[in-house]
Amino acid sequence: ANDTDEQFIYKTRKKLWGPFKNRVWTLPESTRSAIRGQLEEKFAFLFEQLNAVDTRDLVAKHVANPTRIDKAQPESLKAVAA
Repeated sequence: ANDTDEQFIYKTRKKLWGPFKNRVWTLPESTRSAIRGQLEEKFAFLFEQLNAVDTRDLVAKHVANPTRIDKAQPESLKAVAA
């Protein structure tokens, strides 16, 4: 193919996930909890750096009817979560 290095990496990195997907979905709850905690810290840091915290009043001022969109959990994940 005539892909640049960046294109090759972008296309290939998705394929890497497959062999490990089942192991990740079946990690012990303590491990998943630790990962969630680290992700929460990282996203809190990023939102603070972007000055995108405590924006409820700003959203209420500029968005007439904010609507929460609830999507049903995919069947493929229900079996893993059980």
